Amino acid sequence: MEDIQDYKLLTTDKAKDTKALRDILIGLSPFQIRFIEQYIRTGSAGQAARLAGSEAKNPETIGYKLLQDERIIKAIA
Repeated sequence: MEDIQDYKLLTTDKAKDTKALRDILIGLSPFQIRFIEQYIRTGSAGQAARLAGSEAKNPETIGYKLLQDERIIKAIA
């Protein structure tokens, strides 16, 4: 019975949220997805860019630019 209850929970707003997030992530590069994961974890754009694999001299700039992308903003929200 627990499986049925879990399924019912997933068929409500969570399922819609999951599909919306999946649709957003499909269009992103692996680097952008790693950036999102690290930004959510750290809260720092520069650190997230560095941890996602940026080799730029100034990862803060890369992080800032990534945070200007509407798809990334939606994925983080």
